[in-house]
Order: sequence, then structure tokens, then C-alpha cells
Amino acid sequence: MRDTINKLLFFQRKLFSKSNLVSATLAIVSVIIAILLLSPFFIASGGRFRVIHTHDMPTLLSMMVEFDNGMRAGALYPRWLADANFGYGFPGFVFYPSGLFYLTSLFHFGIKNWYAVTYVVCVLSLAASGISLYAVSRQYHGKVASAVAGLIYMLFPYHLLDLYWRGAVPEFIGFAIMPMILYFFLRVGNEGKLQHYAGLGFFYGLHILTHLPVGYMFTYALAFYAFIWALKKRDPKIAIRIACGMALGLLLSAVYWLPAALEGKYIYEPVTEIFPYHNSYITFNPPGNYFDTLVQRTFVFQIAATAVAIIALLILALVFRRFKHSQPNEQQTAKLHPQIGLWIVMATVTTLMSTQLSMPVSKLIPRIQIAVPAWRWWAIAILFTSLLIAAVIEQTSKQFSLSPVLSWSLRAILLIVVVANIWLSIKGTIMEKMSSGEWEFGKDFAGDGFIPKDATHPYDLPKTERAIVSPIGSAEVLIWQPQYREVDATANGNGTLRLKTYNFPGWQATLDGEPVPILSDPNGTQVIRIPAGKHKVTTQFVNTPPRILGAVLFWVGLLIIIGLTIIGRRRAEV
Repeated sequence: MRDTINKLLFFQRKLFSKSNLVSATLAIVSVIIAILLLSPFFIASGGRFRVIHTHDMPTLLSMMVEFDNGMRAGALYPRWLADANFGYGFPGFVFYPSGLFYLTSLFHFGIKNWYAVTYVVCVLSLAASGISLYAVSRQYHGKVASAVAGLIYMLFPYHLLDLYWRGAVPEFIGFAIMPMILYFFLRVGNEGKLQHYAGLGFFYGLHILTHLPVGYMFTYALAFYAFIWALKKRDPKIAIRIACGMALGLLLSAVYWLPAALEGKYIYEPVTEIFPYHNSYITFNPPGNYFDTLVQRTFVFQIAATAVAIIALLILALVFRRFKHSQPNEQQTAKLHPQIGLWIVMATVTTLMSTQLSMPVSKLIPRIQIAVPAWRWWAIAILFTSLLIAAVIEQTSKQFSLSPVLSWSLRAILLIVVVANIWLSIKGTIMEKMSSGEWEFGKDFAGDGFIPKDATHPYDLPKTERAIVSPIGSAEVLIWQPQYREVDATANGNGTLRLKTYNFPGWQATLDGEPVPILSDPNGTQVIRIPAGKHKVTTQFVNTPPRILGAVLFWVGLLIIIGLTIIGRRRAEV
């Protein structure tokens, strides 16, 4: 009995410890700020849930529903959007990461309104982004500087523009994942404990599974970071350890990227023709609309914050160096942490990568078109700029080596550019969007992205029944699930059964229990030859060898990550 009471008292002391109370307060404040920032987008007057019409939100909401329908029909990893393209479907989830859709389906078990589901996911993502940035910053800075940096990371214009104007929810969620990748990146580089490898692999893989374009950019950014870090420290083991951790992430995300890479040859992808990467760099040509103007302003305001933070840190480094020479016996010599210099390089490089100055480098990156538009690099630049701002706040508190005039001058200038960015977020990004119309479910979801190569555009396809027997006969649909169908087909002579579904690798058919080939008509839709008489035809969308291999690699990666976490924690307890 006494042991039980002692354990309860220990748990109570731990629960209400100062560090846990600070963490809980930070989490609550972050959620409240996220609610205040995002409620105008999701909640209309009267408390009704809605979403404002944006670039991607209509597509994403429709995909959420399709993915959830696929899971409820029994698919562990749905890959076919059955109701899209006026019922002809397309293999969207072969080529689009599914991390967001697993998350929304999870919340949909308890929240039946899809607008409310998206609201909750976005609020939690925005709050988590501030908390995760705080966690990274706390490795090098105090609580106040780190909390301010987390708040700035939440409020920067591009972060909110991503949702309010673009509706890019997967990229928006990525803002919460990237600081955690960096957290374990730094831990692996510095310490290399087993649980740190597992953390880096898990969050890096999760980012690829959630948003490939920025994930692809971040891969090269982290590789460059690891290279210059190892070069500066003259320790190649740093880069090797980081590469091993990221390799685990590639294993984990192989369930998505491997089939997407190998089966891309079967689909028509129009984005390259419509929006080439090398035409998407930031320019200061006269903007064509308010969104283009907002993008230009976002670049100017963000680069101003980055530049002021860098200049302030360079001034501080110079002051600290002079202080060291003038006070050689001072025991508490001020200096900048070595990582701050690397963050300056990373903030500068990732900002420049969104401009035409980066074209010679960008052309060397294989398949850079994946990451279009080029100004997605800002998502990474914001991460390092926020950390630099935390460094300025932290370093200007070292009053023993700084004059009050210099300290407060640097803080005031930084405050001006930070407030300017927040003003652009509130006024230019949020308030200007409030006049946009709402989007409602019920509209047809169609597009030519990721449809089978050489197939007819969805808008030009005939509007027919789901199953038709030609030249003479009848068809009765018994089951029509997202990835499985059963049809009773009757033909008066040798004929064909046409199914209202695009034909794509993975679809298999049986005729009276025997496998038969699925052919394509001139529109690219499924046709199955049937003899005279009544027959039972089934079709099913199954995993191809690349999808099977990707799933195997996923489970291998996940088991390794779990194993490293368990072993690493046990070693830490010894």
C-alpha cells in the first residue's frame, strides 16, 4: 500500500512539475492562437462550418471523402478515386501522398462534418508547428526566445497564405513536421543515439508521405546542411549518421514514392506543360492579380526579416569578438553557437532558391518539376529565419557584453520587420480573403491530372451507365465499390462489357471465376470480351509489384524505427 501511495505521489509531482506546466501552457496558448487565426476561414457567422474557395481545397476535400470511402470498403491503402471524373475514376492515390487522408479519416470517425474535420486538422497542425519550432529552438536558446520564435513561425505570411489562398493543407501540415525533422537531424549529427535515428527516419518519412514537393526540396536542403556541417567540423561521420537516419525515412515512405516513380510512365501529367518549374521563380514583373501581388509582398517582407536577423547576428558576433579581446580574463565570454552560422547559410540559400539566381543549381536537381512552384522554398526558409530571430532575442539579452543602446536598437529593428510580417499575414492574407466565395460539396470533381496516358479528357467522355453490353445485351451491377465491382452481363452473341472506369495497371478481371484480360476502348476505359449467354464479371484494383515492394519496404522501415526506439530507450535507462 505504501509503495502504491509513493508511486502516486511521485506521479503527481512529475505531472505538476514546472517543466510540464510550462509545456502544457505552451500547448494551450498555441491551440488558442491557432483557433483565432483559422476560425475566419472555417467558421461563418452563426457558427456554421464552411471553407472558403481556394486553389486546392475543393480537390482535397473531394479526395478526403474518396479516401475514406475506400478505407470503409476494406482497402488498407486506397489508391483509386472511384467517383472522380464523373465516375470514371483515376489512380490519384498512387501519385498523391496519403498522409493527410489517413489523418482526416481518423478524425472522421468521431467528427462527421468534413469541414469540421479539416478545421480540427489545420488548427492542430498550426499549433503543433509552433510547439515543434519551440522544441528545436530550446536546444540552443531560452524559453522566452524559443516561444517568440514559435509564435513567429506560426504567423509568418507564407504559412497562412498556404491555407487561406492556396488551400494547400498537406503543405500546411508539413510546417509542423519539418521542425521535428530538424530536431532529430541535429540530435543525430551531435549525438547519434539510436532513438534519434528512429526520430529522424520517422518524421522525414512522414513528411514525404504528407507533402512530396516540399519534402523533396527539404531532402536537398538537409543534404546540403549535413555536408557543410561535416565540412566545418571536419567530421564526415556527421553526414554519414544523418544519411542513415534519412534512409530510414525513405524506407518508411517507399509505400508511396516507389510506385509513384515506377508507374508514372502510365499517366498523363499536365503540370509540366502548364506550370514549368523554371518559369515559377519570384520576379518583380507587374502582377496579374492580387494573389501574385501577395506572393511578391510575402517575399519582400520575409526576406526583410531574414536579412535583419542575419545582420543583427553578424553585428553581435563582431561585438562579442571585440569583447573577448578586450576582456581576456572574462569567464563568461559571449559567443554565437556554431549552429547559428549554419542557419544563416541555410536561410540565405533556401531564400535564394526561390529566385532566378538559383537556376544553374536547380537545373542540376533531378525531377525538380516535382517541387513546382519554386517559391515553395520559403517553407524551409521560414524555419531557419525563425531560429535566427530566436538567436537575436537570446543574444541581445547578454547585457554584460552589449550596450543597452545597441541591444534595444537591434531588438527594435527586428520588432519592426516582424510586426510588418504579422500585419501582412492578418491584413493581406486573412482579411483580403474573406470576400471570397464558399465551396460546397456536390460539384463534380474532374481533372486531367494523373489520368491514363492517351485517354480521353474527363469532360469529353460519354455520360453512360456504369456497365453496358455491346452490341446487344444487358448488364446489372451487383456490387460497385471503389476498388471492387461485380456485374451480371448477358450477351445475345459474342460481345463486350464496357465498364465506366479508366483502365490502368492494377485492374484485374474474372469471367465466371476465370481470369480474363481488361482491354481499353478508344477513350481509355475498360472493356472485357464476353461470349454469348449470362456471365458474372468481377473486377478488382490490386497491388502491382511496385506497390507490393513499396509496402514491404514500409514495414521494414517501420519495424527498424520501432526497434531502434525501444533499444535506444532501454540503453538510456541503464
